[in-house]
Amino acid sequence: MPVSTKRRRKDAKSVIGAGRLPERSIDLCLRGDLVSQLQELERELAVAAEEEKVNGSLDSAATRPIAEKMQALRVEMQEHTLTLKLHALPRRKWTALMAAHPPREDDKVDAVTGLNRDTFYDAMVRACVVEPVLDEDDWSGLDEKLSDGQWQALTNAAWAVNARDFDVPFLRRASQILANSETA
Repeated sequence: MPVSTKRRRKDAKSVIGAGRLPERSIDLCLRGDLVSQLQELERELAVAAEEEKVNGSLDSAATRPIAEKMQALRVEMQEHTLTLKLHALPRRKWTALMAAHPPREDDKVDAVTGLNRDTFYDAMVRACVVEPVLDEDDWSGLDEKLSDGQWQALTNAAWAVNARDFDVPFLRRASQILANSETA
């Protein structure tokens, strides 16, 4: 049965009442050694696959064991992955948070961003992470386990949930699938 794209407009009070602030989740694998092992296996798999291709082999005698190791490693990585759920702050709290961390006068990058980069991002992340609930020891421990790249991913997620446009997206792939199934 086709999904209708038409909808009845609700009154403003009901839409506002049902409204929720944007949220998103981010997964952080806290075992960098496992990530490194996976990267090594990916290289091995690429080499083995190329060798199979060159040799004209259709079996996966060389690639299958590597793929199995990768899958087992992926399961282990998931066991060491922390999923953080972030909620956007209401508009006034967001602007107050930014105002509470004004740029340093002697810092040109702060002047461009309009905020103190050394204090704002920690405060933003802590204000936005709602699950799991982390105490001061958790935050301190997490800080010791995150690479700069992971921290950047987390701050980008917190920034995005607050400062990016969240509108009803056009789901191109879903629309194509539904259109194709209607004609079949």
